[in-house]
Amino acid sequence: MNSMLTLGLIGSVIIVILALYAAHLWRQANTRQQQNQLESEKISTNETQAAEVALKNINMVLKAVAQEQISLTEAAIRIMAYRLTLPEEQQQLAIFIPFNELALATAHIPILDDWKALEKSHRDKLDLEKTELENSFKQEILEATRQYLSKY
Repeated sequence: MNSMLTLGLIGSVIIVILALYAAHLWRQANTRQQQNQLESEKISTNETQAAEVALKNINMVLKAVAQEQISLTEAAIRIMAYRLTLPEEQQQLAIFIPFNELALATAHIPILDDWKALEKSHRDKLDLEKTELENSFKQEILEATRQYLSKY
């Protein structure tokens, strides 16, 4: 009888220890879940803020295009870079098509220090090519710009 009491007592102690351990694990899991939720919300907020800044920048570039204060090639490069921070569905807006096409068509033209390193005759040749490409996309870009600015 005494051994049964001892076994019962040991069993009860083991059950209490296991219950405390289970509660500890549950608290850890709950804390991790809350941390993950906060991190997810923070990422979502950052993405939303980045998209808002990108839209403002796109709007500013489009206004500069409408006022002919920026080359179409530079506008296309900038808009394509800003577009990448937008949500996927916004990246697919039709307005971006002519800008994307011009950016791709002029992607082989060097910029910044690479441009400066070219000989003048080569820069002149590329300037002429860039102008021709800009002229070929100009109407589509201006129409997309007009449509976007009238909506936003």
